[in-house]
Amino acid sequence: ATSYNWTVVSSNFPATVVNPTDFAPVITFPENTSSTAIIYTIELLSTSVDSCTDYTSNTVTIYPTPLVSFNASNTIGCGPLTVTFTNTSDPYNGEDTTSMTFSWYIDGVLQTGTTNFTYIFSNIPEDTICYTIVLVGETQHGCISSDTTIICVYPDPIAQLNLNSI
Repeated sequence: ATSYNWTVVSSNFPATVVNPTDFAPVITFPENTSSTAIIYTIELLSTSVDSCTDYTSNTVTIYPTPLVSFNASNTIGCGPLTVTFTNTSDPYNGEDTTSMTFSWYIDGVLQTGTTNFTYIFSNIPEDTICYTIVLVGETQHGCISSDTTIICVYPDPIAQLNLNSI
């Protein structure tokens, strides 16, 4: 072939073909922010020096970015503070959350790889300590997203009784 013409067909989500007459153009697909997979058809029309043509096509599926989210039973309190985390993520595509893998991080430290869990946050007597909680989720298609919240633990008061002042 001496000339090429690449096109990408989709119902509502345009892809970008950089230099569509190149042998190997760059094709960029937009992020899928919908809740279903988007199927693109890539078409190639090749032409020889004798004006003979050949056509081929193939499909590419772009899966949606999952909704990764969670709820915390408490976000502030005195220590030790027990917090239950509930994973409310959705992989979309009509798939179940069990098709995803999750990693929980507390201040950058990986926790057990469970969907929901309970954690006891400690504190020190003098200062409030705030912890950053991150949930990272990945679908079976390799699409990744995350959610973050902050948990703050206040210091416990120290009760003192001075009996010498009576």
